[in-house]
Amino acid sequence: MERGGPIKICYVLAITSTSGFLEIENTSNVSRAFKVLQEVAGKQEIIIALAPSSEEQLQQQLQLATAQFMTVIIDPTHAETFHLAIRSHINSADAVLIVDASYGLVTKEQIMRTLDSLTSEIDAVRPVLPFTETLKIIEKDSVVKETLDRTTVKRVSTPELIRVSAIADSKSDQGWFLPLKSGAHTLEIEGDSKITRINSERDLALSALLLQ
Repeated sequence: MERGGPIKICYVLAITSTSGFLEIENTSNVSRAFKVLQEVAGKQEIIIALAPSSEEQLQQQLQLATAQFMTVIIDPTHAETFHLAIRSHINSADAVLIVDASYGLVTKEQIMRTLDSLTSEIDAVRPVLPFTETLKIIEKDSVVKETLDRTTVKRVSTPELIRVSAIADSKSDQGWFLPLKSGAHTLEIEGDSKITRINSERDLALSALLLQ
């Protein structure tokens, strides 16, 4: 965190896919991510953004939750509409921290490292992982056209931390949860290799092994 003193953070849990409700050892990704975010947010209210189709599942998952939270019914994968939906809730904050609920193994440590990386020169921070697989461009006739330099490709992890002053009111294609202003200074920090997006039953099996 920057040296000018603590800044006000708005905490958001984004349910970007039904994979957020997949369970590892009888606990859903949503419940795990919410619990970790609660440890960071303390008594502060958490905003949960989700599509209408997921609202009933969420209520079932968090019916015993003791932390304060409010739901915003919006698809959080569309940056501009996501911003419009939460703008009135984040305008009084200095920055917004967004955790993707599909990353069920997100840790308090990774969230804190992200928060600590927001210096006065930086507008947005997120952890990334190196891409270790071989990437090839295959043409329609199954001929390999090109092998990509994997050092130029990164896996985005979670969370994202964005200054409210750096959020654009217009469309942005920079690939962040919220649209960034042109010229925003972004920072990628090293992510924990165990914290990856859980999309399938196969991913669940691997994540369960990582918990052991």
